[in-house]
Amino acid sequence: MSRRAVTIFAIVFLVAQAVALTWPAITLFDDIDTRVLGLPLPFAWTAGWVAATFFVMGWVLMVDRLEDSE
Repeated sequence: MSRRAVTIFAIVFLVAQAVALTWPAITLFDDIDTRVLGLPLPFAWTAGWVAATFFVMGWVLMVDRLEDSE
């Protein structure tokens, strides 16, 4: 993929993350009794977004370095 397409994807992803992790969207996942892999749902929801961000930003970095080397 091109650097431009990856950048647009990353921006859309980060906007979705901001919406998913702020009020009122986070209130959909505020059930403290529900567990995901032993973690309370709000913590698992946030940790999942952080992990996804790690992979998306890694992908952006990889594409950026590959296009710079060409």
